[in-house]
Amino acid sequence: MMSHPTGSEQQSLFHAALLECINMDFSHLDQALRQIVLSDAKVTGAARVSVWLYDEQRTGITCRMQFVKGGGEPADTGVFLPTDSYPAYFEAVENSRVVAADDAQNDPRTAELGGYLREYGIRSLLDVAVRSQGRNLGVLCHEHLGPARAWTTRDMEFAVSMADMVSLALEMDLRRKAESRLSAALEQFTTLARTAGDAIITIDGQGNVSFWNQGAQKLFGRDAQYMMGRPLMEIMPERFRELHKHGFETFRTSGLLRHAGEVLELAALDQNGREFPVELTLASWEAGGECFVTGIVRDITERKTAEAALRDANEKLEARVLERTRELDLALEDLASAKQQLQLILDGAGEGILGIDRHGLIGFANPAACQMVGYPPDGLLGRSPHRMLHHTRPDGKTNPEEHCRVAETLKDGERRSSSEEVFYRSDGSHFPVEYNVAPLLNGSGIHGAVMVFKDITERKRHEAVLKHQAFHDALTGLPNRAMLLDRLQKALDRVRKAQSPGLCLMFLDLDDFKLVNDSLGHTLGDELLVQFATRLSGRLPGNALMARLGGDEFAVLVEDAGDEESVLTLARQLLARLSGPMSVRDYRLYVSACIGMVSGCRGYDTPEDILRDADTAMYKAKTRGKGELMLFDRPMHEEARKRLDIETGLRHAVRQGAFELHYQPLFRLQDGGFAGFEALIRWPDPKGGGLIPPMSFIPVAEQTGLISPIGDWVLRQACRDIAAWSEAYPSLDRFFVAVNLSGKQFMEPGLARSITEVIRAGGVSPGRLKLEITETEVMQNPDVGIQVLTELKNADISLFVDDFGTGYSSLSYLRRLPIDGLKVDRSFVAAMIEDKASLAIVRAVVDLARNMDLTVVAEGVETREQHDTLKGLGCDLGQGWLYARPLGPAAAAAYLEGVARSMAG
Repeated sequence: MMSHPTGSEQQSLFHAALLECINMDFSHLDQALRQIVLSDAKVTGAARVSVWLYDEQRTGITCRMQFVKGGGEPADTGVFLPTDSYPAYFEAVENSRVVAADDAQNDPRTAELGGYLREYGIRSLLDVAVRSQGRNLGVLCHEHLGPARAWTTRDMEFAVSMADMVSLALEMDLRRKAESRLSAALEQFTTLARTAGDAIITIDGQGNVSFWNQGAQKLFGRDAQYMMGRPLMEIMPERFRELHKHGFETFRTSGLLRHAGEVLELAALDQNGREFPVELTLASWEAGGECFVTGIVRDITERKTAEAALRDANEKLEARVLERTRELDLALEDLASAKQQLQLILDGAGEGILGIDRHGLIGFANPAACQMVGYPPDGLLGRSPHRMLHHTRPDGKTNPEEHCRVAETLKDGERRSSSEEVFYRSDGSHFPVEYNVAPLLNGSGIHGAVMVFKDITERKRHEAVLKHQAFHDALTGLPNRAMLLDRLQKALDRVRKAQSPGLCLMFLDLDDFKLVNDSLGHTLGDELLVQFATRLSGRLPGNALMARLGGDEFAVLVEDAGDEESVLTLARQLLARLSGPMSVRDYRLYVSACIGMVSGCRGYDTPEDILRDADTAMYKAKTRGKGELMLFDRPMHEEARKRLDIETGLRHAVRQGAFELHYQPLFRLQDGGFAGFEALIRWPDPKGGGLIPPMSFIPVAEQTGLISPIGDWVLRQACRDIAAWSEAYPSLDRFFVAVNLSGKQFMEPGLARSITEVIRAGGVSPGRLKLEITETEVMQNPDVGIQVLTELKNADISLFVDDFGTGYSSLSYLRRLPIDGLKVDRSFVAAMIEDKASLAIVRAVVDLARNMDLTVVAEGVETREQHDTLKGLGCDLGQGWLYARPLGPAAAAAYLEGVARSMAG
């Protein structure tokens, strides 16, 4: 029978192993995995501890590192288990992460591993999925020999912590490899970027832009942030794209880059879609196992213009020489020459030109006119332009001949123009035109007219694109807010006129989308929004319109909606549609959304009011959790108005500084001595009636962005009070004041510099001020949090992590945080007398802090029993109603005066 640590021995080993792994060297993956399996085996007593990792295709897992008790040093065995041979086992690991099988050979989750288990005499299994960013990377396996072993909660918690350590080691190994590849690529790019001030562009093996210098940004009018990851063909005219695609495919398959080193003259597109000539030089290179192509592009518009001007000057010079020579000829020859030049002009013009006689028939058609309408010259001559070209309006109705502008000009001699007609080609197709009709006059009156027209298809297309852009979202292609409000207004008008039974508006907002942007980047966040829009819009009925309002906010308008139950059913179907994962690049993301709805809408005057109330219902749904649905009712409107009143009052209070700071004393638990205060903001009700509870206005302040100026006021007022008390009671030279930082303040740029300036302006020693930030805010973005905390620490400001105790997920980062202390969340203090689990958490936090030389503060101490327990555990400081309630400014000063007298006596 194998022995394993139990009781207090296991607890001691648990803490020691965690600290040992947190402080180990992660620079070598094999060394880190060896340390993890050794520490794991020491604590759990398992006969075999191993790390198994998925291959790239996820066809199975390979034993990357295994420790066998009595078998020497841990080693990479290379044993492979295919996933399709053990479907039940891999499904269990994927879904529940922890698989604890006391009798593994008979447990349905692990029974299919029977051959492997019997071969090595394995009776019990404790397997934990190694996860990173929501994706399983492998399994941390614990194998017990001999009689069945009942795995305890403590065994499982420790195993999860060790699996997280494996995940951390893998992430750091991947980061080192990526940094190595990036360094090589950057060296190449730096060399190229220094060669010239021209545009330098690099595309990767998929033909997408991976480097875009300032010269490219200036030349093409597109910034690097926009172009990164986009196909290079976006800046090419259509006629070059197929050639580029074929040449690039040849390069990608053979590595042979045609025209490498040659100077090519091509055309490119600027930001407005206009072509301009460029000179291009190409080179290929490789980095990190991937091939790249870099081009140096130069605008040669001026050179081409100069060449054209030179050709034009030569032509003009030749024409001038010819003209001067022919001045000696007869007047008839001069007239023939002039006529010839006029014919050349007409033939070379890009616009269609028709000469029309006094009877309204075509007497002349230049080549451009014939080409545009598809008739040979003899097919137009002697024919009516109206009957041939614009006999029908754009809407398909007949265009009366008496309304023809040519006929009207021949009657009255007035110039006319049009840009709202179409001309018909010989094949029956038509195209939009813009034309002018001018009379030909002589002394006897009107003897004809000239019609000049041009094809405006491209202009109309561009106008249509602009119109589409004005009413559609650029990212998702969905209708935007402007189109939604327009459709909503029309639907509301139909409801008012009893032409529609009603309408429904749904306001959708993604849950935790900010976390996706902050952790995975805005580019991936944009791709997620596109998938979200595609998944939902494709399942809407024909009477529904989905629009993107901005950010992660969407709306669905259902016209001619039936009863409330039908639209509620549709909303539930949309939420159910989001239940499956979305694959974005290499990530599988689970997305949910909250929906606020307004149904019926008969009592509304404007579409903005409907959108406002749907937003209010969505906000209410958000307060209930993720993936919630809420139908608007009038109480919500009142609640929104109250929230608006609070927001309005808060803005006035911020401008006037109409807040108070109350101070709750903190005491040293070991000797009962006064240690300092925690500053707590209070807002006196401007209408009378005492203080407005913080929970009534702090959430509003966070949502509206007012928390930053409020937090700044708290910091400045606390410094003023510290300075005043220090001057009034010089004998109290060691007390401090703790001030809470909001998450928004914590992430503001230049936080350490601004706080240092406030402290210096207030004449306060940095040691008198302690800043508190919650564990949740720090762990939302650990790397940024560590950087900010380090800057504050370098300014000699003491730092405490508030509400500590959310779990072991942050232990790997805790040792990196430059902090001075931890504050145990009041929920654990309140429950620790009755709840052994809460007591164990408090004890673990105190032990952890002691090992890391940190101060521990217990919040919410309200009973003597809690005080005695905390003191026995070795907790440093405590605060709560057992000692004192928060004190107003005057009461806090009086309290300090009493402390000073007691010290003097």
